[in-house]
Amino acid sequence: MLLYFICVFFAFLTSFYLKVRPKQPKMNNKFFSTSFEEAKLKFESELTDQWTIKLINNDETIIAVLPNPNSNDWIIHTSGIHGVEGYTGSAIQLRILMEHKDQKINTKNIMLVHAMNPYGMRHMHRVNANNVDLNRNNILNNDFRSDSLVFKNSWLNSLINPKTSFEFYLFPFLLIYSLFVYGLKTSVQLIVTGQYQKQTAMSYGGVEHEPEIKEFYKAIAPFFTKNSNIVHIDLHTGFGKYMNEYLMVDTRREKNYFEQYFQASSNIETANYYINSEFPEYKHMKGGLINGFQQLLELYGNVQIESYYGMVQEFGTVNFAGIPIFIKMRLANFVKFYKPNDKSLIEISRRDMYEVFNPPSTEYQELCLSKGWKRFSELLN
Repeated sequence: MLLYFICVFFAFLTSFYLKVRPKQPKMNNKFFSTSFEEAKLKFESELTDQWTIKLINNDETIIAVLPNPNSNDWIIHTSGIHGVEGYTGSAIQLRILMEHKDQKINTKNIMLVHAMNPYGMRHMHRVNANNVDLNRNNILNNDFRSDSLVFKNSWLNSLINPKTSFEFYLFPFLLIYSLFVYGLKTSVQLIVTGQYQKQTAMSYGGVEHEPEIKEFYKAIAPFFTKNSNIVHIDLHTGFGKYMNEYLMVDTRREKNYFEQYFQASSNIETANYYINSEFPEYKHMKGGLINGFQQLLELYGNVQIESYYGMVQEFGTVNFAGIPIFIKMRLANFVKFYKPNDKSLIEISRRDMYEVFNPPSTEYQELCLSKGWKRFSELLN
């Protein structure tokens, strides 16, 4: 009975919150934008004639290359594969452009990919128009398979993928159930790992490579040769403790490689440095951009390269084990499929998603701009 009243109380608070949600505060930082159009315009305005430009995804994704004909070494910086996370990525790339504008000689070729998922960025979603998480879509060997526990348990499915208002407001009870039965780490895994079974559910990775993925590899391939050595930073925000930097790689080999640069500058101690397979929440994840880059570049771009080292740089935006992020993602998916005509709820969801992945605080913005530029410059030089 007590649990029942707790659930009713939380349902009331949720309902009240959705009605009185304050408007998103305005940004004061010149690097950060609050709309896709603003971010794209700022990025374009900083590109000089030295940069070679390619446009993909209906001219909304910008691939900017600053070439050095005397080098086979490349540094690639990608942002926005998770749509709404691209606002922080865009700000960091803007900082890179401003810092690098007047530098005539660079030691590596530079490639900045702005807004890999323009639909998600514009509509404040992590997914594309097909509800596919593009960072679970870089699948190798056509292995678009999963056997998610979510779809074997109706209570879990209602927790993560509510279809009715009743299921939506049962959230506190269902969350307690999940934490009690499966524990925190497994519960988080169910959200971040990805699933390949149901398009209308959260964390859907698709059943084939999405157009954005194919276009990306086809567009960048002509810049590379068999002698190319690529270092890649893929920028993300969200999961992880607020104001914490996370560096994530796939293998020990890559971790050792990046440590050469970061330890040389005494700048590794402040980061949380993980190999994904050793990180409980991510160890079963597949289809990430850095997971499939080298093989899919060969598949769609018909080019083999000498070497590739990929790293995710992620900035944590919340505490409480990512539960606030899950709440916002749950609402976004619920509104998209089951409340598509509720304009008020859509606007609330857009604001929530923006703020939870791009906290409008000076301390967060300064951290991301500083650490984002620092990692890039360390690898560049």
